[in-house]
Parts: sequence; C-alpha cells; structure tokens
Amino acid sequence: MRGSPGEAEKLLAHADRQAREFSLRGLNMASISVDLILPDWPIQRVLQERMVTRGRYSTCAVGEIEAAGFEVLATIARPHADVVPPEMSTVWGRVPPRAPAPRRGAQPV
Repeated sequence: MRGSPGEAEKLLAHADRQAREFSLRGLNMASISVDLILPDWPIQRVLQERMVTRGRYSTCAVGEIEAAGFEVLATIARPHADVVPPEMSTVWGRVPPRAPAPRRGAQPV
C-alpha cells in the first residue's frame, strides 16, 4: 500500500532519495517505501495511523510485485517495507557515485 497518486516522476524522485541514503549488497539502494497489510496491520489501521494525511492510496499484492521481478524488503518499522526495482540503472544514472550512508541510527561495522 502506498499513499498518494503513483505518479512516475514522484516515484522516481523518492527512489532517488532512497538511493542516496541506503545501500543493498554494496550498491546504492533505489526503492519505494510502502506499508504492508498484515494480520496486525489491517488496511483500516494503516489508513488511520500511517496515512492520516493521504487522501488516496494504491495497493498491490506482494506476490504480484515479486512476480514482476521486484524485491520486497521488510524494515525495522513494521508495517513499513521497501520495494526495490529489478533494474535500477535508470535511477543509478541519476545518483552520483559515492559510498552510501549507513541507515539512520546504524553503527558503522
């Protein structure tokens, strides 16, 4: 589930920001933030607690996302997850190469 209209430019800008901040397997991690609908996080709870300011939202089954080649990564903040596209060269081409920053609050290894 993702709040607001899923306009391509907005999604690309979000993926750009994520790629500047996070890494996956040693590379910048372009991703789109989503909230998962789970037994303890039904759609009504997500709407009331996570998307209070959103007038619109989009949904898609995790299985459909994965079947399309995307990877769904759970994060520390349940029900949040990151959806990583299978081909990130378009986004990586927009992100200057550099060592990715660690996650907020993470300690360097």
